Amino acid sequence: MSQFGVSEAEWHPYWRNGEFIQAQPESVKVSGYRRTVNGQVRWLLVVSNLSAKEAVTAQVRLSKKAMPKVNEATDALTGERLPITDNTITISLPPMQMRLVAVR
Repeated sequence: MSQFGVSEAEWHPYWRNGEFIQAQPESVKVSGYRRTVNGQVRWLLVVSNLSAKEAVTAQVRLSKKAMPKVNEATDALTGERLPITDNTITISLPPMQMRLVAVR
């Protein structure tokens, strides 16, 4: 989080970021830090599966207002590149787990 620069970023909690981020299924909640670096918008997303029993394949979509085009999404801890289709990131999440996703 410090590498991303969250202290200089805008915080967008899951309960009030609907204009920027949509997530499916219902058990998935996404909060994010938004920062502009050298004219480029970047996000650090905290993607959580709040289901106590079900693993999910989350679909996290960033609106054009959030970011005109998602070019790359990676797990910020493992470096795994995540699939992107039409500004939507696909993320596997076990029950009651979260992932930090760096988006640029």
